[in-house]
Amino acid sequence: MSADMDTVLIVDDEPSIVDSLSFLLQQNGYRVVSAASGLQAQSYLSAHGVTERQLANVVTRRWTEAARRGRVEIDSVPDAEAVLASANVAAPLKKLMMSRPIDGAVAVLLASEDIARRVARTPVWFTGLGSSMDRHAFAARKPGTLEACTVAARRAYDNAGWKSVKPSLAEVSASSAVTELMVLESLGLAAPGHGIDLLDDAAVAVNLSGGALPADPIMATGLLRLSEAMRQLSTPGLYGLKAPTSAVVHGAGGVGMQTHCVMTLEV
Repeated sequence: MSADMDTVLIVDDEPSIVDSLSFLLQQNGYRVVSAASGLQAQSYLSAHGVTERQLANVVTRRWTEAARRGRVEIDSVPDAEAVLASANVAAPLKKLMMSRPIDGAVAVLLASEDIARRVARTPVWFTGLGSSMDRHAFAARKPGTLEACTVAARRAYDNAGWKSVKPSLAEVSASSAVTELMVLESLGLAAPGHGIDLLDDAAVAVNLSGGALPADPIMATGLLRLSEAMRQLSTPGLYGLKAPTSAVVHGAGGVGMQTHCVMTLEV
């Protein structure tokens, strides 16, 4: 990087990485522009006609759910207007449309069937697992989709013996409001371009914890989705659920959500 370079473009969808690099570069006199998930968002919105206001509604719903549960420190819940008025990150994405990096930790205890039946009132069974990694080069991937997520989901469903995908609830990771919709579609919970419909679909409860948009603890988000799904299955009354029987859990990482892990849970 030469000393006479005035502008640096950062291409990454981990807000913490973007913020750290931006700070260091700006301290050295560079103007910084971040791409984040902008390319994915542009492709998706163009292909399916989803609007920025619909993305803002997704953000508001997730922050509202997180605030309601009380396990995420939130000063105030942004409404759609506040989301749309927040700073640009990478067109068409605004700052509040990106997942919020926070500190956090999670521990998950796995037990044998015998012990689980003795100590748990409602044991939650880990029935399927699948993982997959997309191409490292972002330009080599299929635009507007998360093919590795689809592969990981198929492997998990096959392991669980699921012939059809009709979980009671889903807890999914996302780097932005757009990638949350893309994940839901890649998991087979909605047709391409119709992930937004799940915002008001009572058939599948999505991210009742709030998901990753209001709280994205780096390297722990996927396990948090797992712990939240387990809690919703074992204590459904706390979430307004009526006798849920199964869940899909998703975690992801890498630039543009390159790697994916999908798990199925049942009671």
